[in-house]
This record gives sequence, C-alpha cells and structure tokens, in this order.
Amino acid sequence: MSAAKSPSSRRNAGRGGRRPAGRPASAGGRPGPRPPSGTRETPGVRVTGPKPVPFGHNRALSILGGLFVFAFGFAVAAALVVADFQETVAYVAAIVIGVAGIAVAGVAMVRGLPPMPQTPIWSRDTLGLLSAAAGLRPVPVIATLYVLTLLGVLGNVVYPLVFGVN
Repeated sequence: MSAAKSPSSRRNAGRGGRRPAGRPASAGGRPGPRPPSGTRETPGVRVTGPKPVPFGHNRALSILGGLFVFAFGFAVAAALVVADFQETVAYVAAIVIGVAGIAVAGVAMVRGLPPMPQTPIWSRDTLGLLSAAAGLRPVPVIATLYVLTLLGVLGNVVYPLVFGVN
C-alpha cells in the first residue's frame, strides 16, 4: 500500500489533508440541527441577522398607519401637481397630512419596547416584521407602501423637474 493512497487522503487531496478555514469539525456533510417543531417563521418575512424581538400589536399599527398616511398624503399631493393644482389649499393640506403621518410613525418608533431594528424603516425586513406584528399580510402592505411612495416621488419631484412645473 505504499504506492496507493488511502481513501481518506484522496478525499482531502490538494488541501494538505486539512479542513478549509472557518469550517468546524463535524460529521462529514450532515445537515445541521433542525429548529424545534413549535417555532415557525412568519411567511413573507425575510430576516437577516439576529432574531428580532416581536413588536406589540398597537405599536406596529401606529407605525404602519403613520407610514400609510405619509405615503397617501404625498401621493395625493403628487396627483394635484400633475393636475396643475399645486398652489391650492388641497395641495397644502395633502402635504400637511403627509408630514403628520410621518410624525405619528416617528413618535411610535421611539416610544415603547423593543427598540426598532437597525434596518431602515422602509426595508422589506422591517415592514414585514411590522405588518406581521399588526396581523396583516406582509406582501400587500409592502407593495402598497412602495407604490404610494413611488407615486409621491414621481409627482412631487420627477414631474416638476422634467416638465418645468413651478
């Protein structure tokens, strides 16, 4: 057996017979332990990093409600800009409603426990966690907020820049 290699040395050939760096010594190729059967992840919620602490129902509703009022107010203001009604009381009221909505969300974010995650408030992770805590399906909540925000940006920023609206 001097010329032949043993099966274990063939498996690690080219690596000096060592494990790759950062790989723990384990039973070769077996999958890790499964999570307990009583724990389930919320469908539609993608969480990266440490496991988050769940939010209270009322706090999640307050934050999401404030974000919806913010996005809706600015989407209405955008529609008024496109309709050439940006110098009206309705436009100012829509902007004020949007600012009030983000103020409500901001106050709800800093009050209460647990602290907000380090991800941005508009990220899919945070919105998914908030909508799950509020008892809502994450995908429609996230999609609606993103669409309303997109309409607000297009009508209040892009449209006036492209078409020269004052």
